[in-house]
Amino acid sequence: QHYLDKVVAETKHSRNDILSISFRDKRNGWNNYGLCIAFKDGSERFEPMVENAFMHAFLKDLSIRPSCFECACRNGRSGADISLADFWGLRHVMKGEDDDKGTSLELVWSKKGAEATSALSVDSKSASYYKAFQFKPAIVLRPKRPDLREEFWRIFNSEGLAKALAVVPYIKWSKGQKWLYSLKYNYTKTRLKFTYNEDRNCNSTSVE
Repeated sequence: QHYLDKVVAETKHSRNDILSISFRDKRNGWNNYGLCIAFKDGSERFEPMVENAFMHAFLKDLSIRPSCFECACRNGRSGADISLADFWGLRHVMKGEDDDKGTSLELVWSKKGAEATSALSVDSKSASYYKAFQFKPAIVLRPKRPDLREEFWRIFNSEGLAKALAVVPYIKWSKGQKWLYSLKYNYTKTRLKFTYNEDRNCNSTSVE
């Protein structure tokens, strides 16, 4: 909400003028998405992810909810039959399959989920659970609270969002890799044991 107040002030609109918000607008492709706020008068505010401070705060885990650091739904523990996510890192797992239009990652956690998936008429290919984990570590691991997080919220509460965003270190994207996995994820150090669970019909992991 504070970010929206900042945007409408800069664009001389009001909140009531907002028509839609696309947090990851993919007009420039899946790997170069941006944040777009469209207004009822036909104008819009679009910023590529590499230029938007609010997006950087999110990607650096500064603005995510505290519950994300203690997520109880990781590693198939939500009780769902399937989980859906963006398949970041697809280009490394399946050469030539990344068309920059977006590819979903489906994690099948149960026999019921496997049956539902097999009944779908979609273009799909299989990848190992380990490969998916390599490029989507949040499937299993919880992120570590960034050292800058407390400072970010201290400034936010005392001086407002604009000042807080000013301390956010912009992500340095490597040349030709403006996509999420080029981030250096800072996950808690954990030893993982990968096993095949016959009952759950998928590769699973356990934390040691």
